[in-house]
Amino acid sequence: TTVWPNPTNGLVYITTTLNGVVRARVSDALGRQVTSPVARLNSSSPWQLDLSQAATGVYLIELEVGGVRSVERVVKR
Repeated sequence: TTVWPNPTNGLVYITTTLNGVVRARVSDALGRQVTSPVARLNSSSPWQLDLSQAATGVYLIELEVGGVRSVERVVKR
């Protein structure tokens, strides 16, 4: 899984080699959930996640696709 750009001003793109439904949980540095979107991913196009309404800071994006979990850290400017 790849998340870019990092740091970001709001829009984050996520790519993965897996196909299927992705469940995401975005939380701030204190562990508070910011959003929890669900989308269908395919390995040929990135998924756009909008963090433009989130405050400046560090966020963890927890992703689960097909039973495979990953956690990515992103900085919002």
